[in-house]
Amino acid sequence: MRKSVLAVCLCCLLALVVSTGATYAASVSYSKTIAAEKTDWAKVIKLDKFDSSLGTLTSIVFDLEATVTATVGVENLASKDASVDILFGSLVDVKKGATSLLNTTPTYSATYSLAAYDTVFDWGGTSGAKYFGLTDTETKTITLNSGFGDYIGAGTFDLDVLASAFSKTTGTGNIASYYETEAGAKATVTYNYVVPEPASLVALATGLMGAFGFGLRRKLH
Repeated sequence: MRKSVLAVCLCCLLALVVSTGATYAASVSYSKTIAAEKTDWAKVIKLDKFDSSLGTLTSIVFDLEATVTATVGVENLASKDASVDILFGSLVDVKKGATSLLNTTPTYSATYSLAAYDTVFDWGGTSGAKYFGLTDTETKTITLNSGFGDYIGAGTFDLDVLASAFSKTTGTGNIASYYETEAGAKATVTYNYVVPEPASLVALATGLMGAFGFGLRRKLH
Protein backbone atom coordinates (compact mmCIF):
# COMPACT_ATOMS: atom_id res chain seq x y z
CA MET A 1 0.00 0.00 0.00
CA ARG A 2 2.86 2.39 0.91
CA LYS A 3 4.54 1.79 -2.45
CA SER A 4 1.33 2.42 -4.29
CA VAL A 5 0.98 5.78 -2.58
CA LEU A 6 4.61 6.60 -3.40
CA ALA A 7 4.05 5.69 -7.03
CA VAL A 8 1.04 7.96 -7.22
CA CYS A 9 3.01 10.86 -5.67
CA LEU A 10 5.90 10.40 -8.06
CA CYS A 11 3.56 10.27 -11.01
CA CYS A 12 1.90 13.48 -9.87
CA LEU A 13 5.26 15.21 -9.54
CA LEU A 14 6.39 14.14 -12.98
CA ALA A 15 3.07 15.12 -14.53
CA LEU A 16 3.19 18.54 -12.88
CA VAL A 17 6.70 19.30 -14.07
CA VAL A 18 6.58 17.78 -17.53
CA SER A 19 2.98 18.05 -18.65
CA THR A 20 2.08 21.50 -17.31
CA GLY A 21 5.43 23.18 -18.05
CA ALA A 22 5.85 24.53 -14.50
CA THR A 23 7.69 27.83 -14.04
CA TYR A 24 9.04 29.84 -11.14
CA ALA A 25 9.43 33.59 -10.62
CA ALA A 26 12.73 35.41 -10.28
CA SER A 27 14.09 38.96 -10.42
CA VAL A 28 17.31 40.85 -11.02
CA SER A 29 18.10 44.50 -10.19
CA TYR A 30 20.62 47.12 -11.30
CA SER A 31 21.27 50.51 -9.66
CA LYS A 32 23.18 53.73 -10.21
CA THR A 33 23.82 56.42 -7.60
CA ILE A 34 24.36 60.12 -8.25
CA ALA A 35 26.28 61.73 -5.42
CA ALA A 36 24.77 64.85 -3.89
CA GLU A 37 25.87 68.13 -5.46
CA LYS A 38 24.67 71.71 -5.78
CA THR A 39 21.44 72.08 -7.72
CA ASP A 40 20.50 72.55 -10.51
CA TRP A 41 22.04 69.62 -12.37
CA ALA A 42 21.34 67.15 -15.18
CA LYS A 43 23.00 63.74 -15.50
CA VAL A 44 22.85 60.74 -17.82
CA ILE A 45 23.04 57.30 -16.22
CA LYS A 46 23.27 53.87 -17.82
CA LEU A 47 21.48 50.77 -16.52
CA ASP A 48 21.76 47.20 -17.78
CA LYS A 49 19.12 45.82 -20.09
CA PHE A 50 17.33 42.54 -19.39
CA ASP A 51 19.08 39.43 -20.67
CA SER A 52 16.29 37.46 -22.33
CA SER A 53 18.25 34.22 -21.91
CA LEU A 54 17.30 34.38 -18.20
CA GLY A 55 13.61 33.80 -18.94
CA THR A 56 10.42 35.61 -19.92
CA LEU A 57 10.09 39.20 -18.70
CA THR A 58 6.79 39.92 -16.91
CA SER A 59 7.26 43.41 -15.46
CA ILE A 60 9.81 46.18 -14.93
CA VAL A 61 9.97 48.21 -11.72
CA PHE A 62 11.75 51.56 -11.52
CA ASP A 63 12.63 52.98 -8.10
CA LEU A 64 13.88 56.52 -7.55
CA GLU A 65 15.29 57.57 -4.20
CA ALA A 66 16.14 61.29 -3.98
CA THR A 67 17.68 63.26 -1.12
CA VAL A 68 17.83 67.01 -0.65
CA THR A 69 20.20 68.64 1.87
CA ALA A 70 20.72 72.30 2.65
CA THR A 71 22.47 74.83 4.81
CA VAL A 72 20.08 77.65 5.66
CA GLY A 73 20.84 81.07 7.13
CA VAL A 74 18.19 83.41 8.56
CA GLU A 75 18.35 86.83 10.17
CA ASN A 76 15.41 88.59 11.82
CA LEU A 77 15.74 92.29 10.92
CA ALA A 78 12.54 93.32 12.70
CA SER A 79 12.41 95.26 15.95
CA LYS A 80 10.46 92.49 17.65
CA ASP A 81 10.80 88.74 18.13
CA ALA A 82 9.68 86.66 15.16
CA SER A 83 8.65 83.14 14.26
CA VAL A 84 10.36 82.17 10.99
CA ASP A 85 9.25 79.34 8.70
CA ILE A 86 11.72 77.84 6.24
CA LEU A 87 10.98 75.41 3.42
CA PHE A 88 13.16 73.94 0.72
CA GLY A 89 13.14 70.94 -1.57
CA SER A 90 14.24 69.47 -4.86
CA LEU A 91 12.31 68.13 -7.82
CA VAL A 92 14.20 65.10 -9.16
CA ASP A 93 12.92 63.78 -12.48
CA VAL A 94 13.92 60.64 -14.39
CA LYS A 95 13.31 60.65 -18.12
CA LYS A 96 13.61 58.08 -20.90
CA GLY A 97 14.12 60.26 -23.93
CA ALA A 98 11.47 62.98 -23.83
CA THR A 99 9.17 60.95 -21.55
CA SER A 100 9.20 61.34 -17.77
CA LEU A 101 9.20 57.91 -16.13
CA LEU A 102 8.84 59.12 -12.54
CA ASN A 103 9.80 61.99 -10.26
CA THR A 104 9.99 62.73 -6.59
CA THR A 105 10.12 65.88 -4.46
CA PRO A 106 11.90 65.53 -1.11
CA THR A 107 10.97 68.59 0.95
CA TYR A 108 12.09 69.91 4.33
CA SER A 109 10.28 72.47 6.48
CA ALA A 110 10.77 73.84 10.00
CA THR A 111 9.85 76.76 12.24
CA TYR A 112 12.37 78.73 14.33
CA SER A 113 12.01 81.52 16.88
CA LEU A 114 14.41 84.46 16.59
CA ALA A 115 14.80 87.48 18.84
CA ALA A 116 14.50 91.09 17.65
CA TYR A 117 17.34 92.36 15.48
CA ASP A 118 20.54 92.62 17.49
CA THR A 119 21.98 95.26 15.07
CA VAL A 120 24.59 92.86 13.67
CA PHE A 121 23.80 91.19 10.33
CA ASP A 122 25.89 88.03 10.73
CA TRP A 123 23.47 85.07 10.57
CA GLY A 124 24.14 84.69 14.26
CA GLY A 125 23.80 86.33 17.65
CA THR A 126 20.30 86.43 19.10
CA SER A 127 18.49 87.47 15.91
CA GLY A 128 20.09 85.12 13.37
CA ALA A 129 21.20 81.54 12.90
CA LYS A 130 22.69 79.05 10.49
CA TYR A 131 21.23 75.56 10.24
CA PHE A 132 23.45 72.82 8.79
CA GLY A 133 22.67 69.40 7.38
CA LEU A 134 18.92 69.83 7.07
CA THR A 135 17.72 66.96 4.89
CA ASP A 136 14.82 64.94 3.56
CA THR A 137 14.55 61.78 1.44
CA GLU A 138 11.67 60.55 -0.67
CA THR A 139 11.22 57.42 -2.78
CA LYS A 140 8.88 56.79 -5.71
CA THR A 141 8.17 53.60 -7.68
CA ILE A 142 6.59 52.84 -11.04
CA THR A 143 5.83 49.45 -12.59
CA LEU A 144 5.72 48.75 -16.33
CA ASN A 145 3.66 45.75 -17.45
CA SER A 146 4.18 46.26 -21.18
CA GLY A 147 6.37 48.17 -23.63
CA PHE A 148 9.51 46.24 -22.72
CA GLY A 149 11.26 46.61 -26.07
CA ASP A 150 13.76 49.32 -25.10
CA TYR A 151 14.86 47.39 -22.02
CA ILE A 152 15.59 43.94 -23.47
CA GLY A 153 18.84 42.89 -25.10
CA ALA A 154 22.57 43.31 -24.70
CA GLY A 155 24.25 46.35 -23.20
CA THR A 156 22.64 49.28 -21.41
CA PHE A 157 19.98 51.96 -21.82
CA ASP A 158 20.20 55.65 -20.90
CA LEU A 159 18.13 57.62 -18.41
CA ASP A 160 18.26 61.39 -17.93
CA VAL A 161 18.13 62.48 -14.29
CA LEU A 162 17.49 66.15 -13.52
CA ALA A 163 17.37 67.98 -10.19
CA SER A 164 16.09 71.50 -9.55
CA ALA A 165 15.57 73.23 -6.22
CA PHE A 166 13.08 75.59 -4.59
CA SER A 167 12.94 77.45 -1.26
CA LYS A 168 10.68 79.78 0.72
CA THR A 169 11.03 81.80 3.92
CA THR A 170 8.09 83.40 5.72
CA GLY A 171 7.92 85.46 8.90
CA THR A 172 7.99 89.19 9.52
CA GLY A 173 8.22 91.82 6.82
CA ASN A 174 11.89 92.28 7.68
CA ILE A 175 13.80 89.05 7.40
CA ALA A 176 16.79 87.84 5.39
CA SER A 177 17.59 84.27 4.42
CA TYR A 178 19.78 82.18 2.15
CA TYR A 179 19.80 78.54 1.05
CA GLU A 180 22.67 76.35 -0.16
CA THR A 181 20.96 73.27 -1.57
CA GLU A 182 22.31 69.93 -2.79
CA ALA A 183 20.47 66.96 -4.23
CA GLY A 184 21.44 63.35 -4.88
CA ALA A 185 19.62 60.35 -6.30
CA LYS A 186 19.67 56.59 -6.70
CA ALA A 187 17.85 54.93 -9.61
CA THR A 188 17.13 51.20 -9.65
CA VAL A 189 15.59 48.98 -12.31
CA THR A 190 14.23 45.57 -11.32
CA TYR A 191 13.30 42.97 -13.92
CA ASN A 192 10.70 40.41 -12.84
CA TYR A 193 10.59 37.29 -14.98
CA VAL A 194 9.64 33.62 -15.05
CA VAL A 195 11.74 30.63 -16.05
CA PRO A 196 10.92 26.95 -16.57
CA GLU A 197 11.53 24.63 -13.66
CA PRO A 198 15.13 23.40 -13.79
CA ALA A 199 15.78 20.29 -15.85
CA SER A 200 17.28 18.76 -12.72
CA LEU A 201 13.79 18.57 -11.18
CA VAL A 202 12.51 16.68 -14.19
CA ALA A 203 15.53 14.38 -13.97
CA LEU A 204 14.89 13.85 -10.26
CA ALA A 205 11.26 12.93 -10.82
CA THR A 206 12.19 10.62 -13.70
CA GLY A 207 15.00 9.04 -11.70
CA LEU A 208 12.77 8.39 -8.71
CA MET A 209 10.20 6.77 -10.96
CA GLY A 210 12.91 4.58 -12.48
CA ALA A 211 14.30 3.60 -9.11
CA PHE A 212 10.85 2.78 -7.82
CA GLY A 213 10.13 0.66 -10.89
CA PHE A 214 13.44 -1.19 -10.60
CA GLY A 215 12.83 -1.93 -6.92
CA LEU A 216 9.32 -3.12 -7.66
CA ARG A 217 10.55 -5.49 -10.39
CA ARG A 218 13.17 -6.99 -8.05
CA LYS A 219 10.54 -7.60 -5.40
CA LEU A 220 8.21 -9.25 -7.90
CA HIS A 221 10.98 -11.56 -9.10
